[in-house]
Amino acid sequence: MARISVIIPTYNRDRFITRAIDSVLNQTFQDVEIVVVDDGSTDNTKDIINSYGEQVRYIYQENKGAASSRNTGIEASKGEYIAFLDSDDYYTAENLQKKLSLLESNSKIGWIYSDWQYIDNKGNYLDNGSVRFNYRNKKLSGEIFEELFYKRNFIATDTVVIRRSVLEDIGFFDPTIPSQEEYELWLRVSARYPVCYINEPLVIVTIHPDSLSTDFSKWAYGNALIIDKIEKILPDNFTVRKRIMDRMHADKYTFLARDFVQKRQFKNALNAYWQSIKHFPLQKRIYWLLILLMVQFIKAHLKSFSIIKNANDFK
Repeated sequence: MARISVIIPTYNRDRFITRAIDSVLNQTFQDVEIVVVDDGSTDNTKDIINSYGEQVRYIYQENKGAASSRNTGIEASKGEYIAFLDSDDYYTAENLQKKLSLLESNSKIGWIYSDWQYIDNKGNYLDNGSVRFNYRNKKLSGEIFEELFYKRNFIATDTVVIRRSVLEDIGFFDPTIPSQEEYELWLRVSARYPVCYINEPLVIVTIHPDSLSTDFSKWAYGNALIIDKIEKILPDNFTVRKRIMDRMHADKYTFLARDFVQKRQFKNALNAYWQSIKHFPLQKRIYWLLILLMVQFIKAHLKSFSIIKNANDFK
């Protein structure tokens, strides 16, 4: 039985999948099982995976999304530890060895993650995850539930290695959540198990043009589902519990507001932002978003005024 099972969900990524698999095969730690879950690809993925023979386990399923694919991989795997890798990303050579070493040196640690690097489609370096998510101002190791909760997700799925026993205790990814399903799992895990952070970029993550677009309506709906689940594991302390719930409801309205902004429904967006502030006034970012909303609102009205004025000039 392999010590570590690496779960690779994929969907039409035949351009990148070889790089991902090779990065696992080239690890300095070799007692590794690779499980690729093909989530309904229509490209050349199957042929590429099969060319590896017994080095890679290949599982095909109808398209159900990343959460379901990862769960399928976890259930089919046998490793004592579970690692994740998206098919368009890859590991540096010492990634698994360094993380396993720390996990085995401290039995109290339930999971571990690290810094990572972003590259574009052409392989050009963009920046580090720790820079983009401002790690200097965050608690990164130990009991980080409240840190994760208040500052939202700052852990890249590809960087996580977790004990199988932890997942069997907490549960797997929730496929009913349309977005942020990894964040919801990290919240459940961090509420019960301390984590260790490695301050070194051990994973390379590819940013695609479509990675920049965000469906905020899905985020809002996902956040509402997370509220229902996380409420069951919150501390009994009423003050702490109320503060956390207020923040979660505020986030729900914030995502709704950003969805309204994308749809140029500025009045609805303003109302949603106001609801967010009422639930949790101490949000620095919400006021910047309000300023941006007002700028967009003014620009939209000036453009409308200009169109009307130009039309009148032709009368």
